Formats: sequence, C-alpha cells, structure tokens
Amino acid sequence: MIACEELFTVANLATQDLFLIFCGDSNLALFDLEVEIVDEKGRKMEAKSGFTLVEILVVVVILGILAAIVIPQFTEAGTEAKLSSLCIDLKTLRSQIELYKTQHNNTPPSFANFVAQMTGQTDITGAVGTDFGPYMQKIATNQFNTLNTLDNTGTIGDNVGGWEYDETTGVINADDNYDNDGVAGPDHAIL
Repeated sequence: MIACEELFTVANLATQDLFLIFCGDSNLALFDLEVEIVDEKGRKMEAKSGFTLVEILVVVVILGILAAIVIPQFTEAGTEAKLSSLCIDLKTLRSQIELYKTQHNNTPPSFANFVAQMTGQTDITGAVGTDFGPYMQKIATNQFNTLNTLDNTGTIGDNVGGWEYDETTGVINADDNYDNDGVAGPDHAIL
C-alpha cells in the first residue's frame, strides 16, 4: 500500500475498478482498489447480499399472473380429453352396431340383450351362438356421467344411462346432461 501525504483527486473509471491517484509529489500511480466501509467505531462492515422485499413481491406477483394464465388451460385440457374419449367411444359403438346389423340381416341388437349380443357370440337371429361376434369386449363408459348402461326412454341427455339407444334404428347417443356452453340442453346430444 502506498501512502500519499496529500490526496488531491480520486477518479473512478466507470468501466474498470481502477482509480487514478494523484499524490503531492507528482508521482502517478494506477491501482486496483478494494473499498472497505467502516462504521463510526472503525469496525469493518461487510455488505449483506440478498433480495429486498420489493424484489420478492415482484417475483410473487409475476408467478401469480403466470399461474392465473396456465391453470385454466389445464382444466380445459381435462374436459377436452373427456370429450375426445366420448367421441371415440361413440364412433366405436356406432361402427360395431352397424357391423352387427350387416351380419344379422339389417337387424340391430335388441335393447334387452344389447350387452350379451355385443360382447358375446351370436347366430344369425341374434341368439347365443358361434357364428358372429363378439363385437367389443365391454360396453364403454360415458366419461361425463361414468355410466356404461343403456337407456331407451327416447330422451337424449336425461342422464338415466351412459348411452341412449333406439333398438328400432340402432342409433346410439351419449345420454349425459353435461352442459358447458350455457345453451339449454346437453352438449353431447348432437355428437
């Protein structure tokens, strides 16, 4: 450390931690200095590192905004997945009913024996046999009301069964009363 009896100017070069010190004897010295902060009693004070309350609050607010944006997208994804599953199940049921009709002289499965006729083997009349089927392993569950039963009340969306089935035509629809669009009537009646 070089002591100067008289310190005239200390200039901080902004891009470097270098100071030019001009001493009274006209000697020029270039130093890389570390500044120490001392309290009124001469004790060395160390700089404390950490985050201020304002910085923490800003981060919390940003995280809250992100959560408000992302969470609704995940809840919609669950509903979209259920709807996709419902559409696939309906398509499978409808195609298997059509196959049954084709193999049974254009006669759809009966309401009373629907499960047995679709999951077991039948003859040409629809009775238990070994000629045709099975068309599916089990009757699919409607994801919106968790029912896998059939209903033949003629009212689609009354939530009596998982599926509304008309045995005279072989038409099958989702029978849940789920309403997400705010329009009166079940959303899945038109699927």
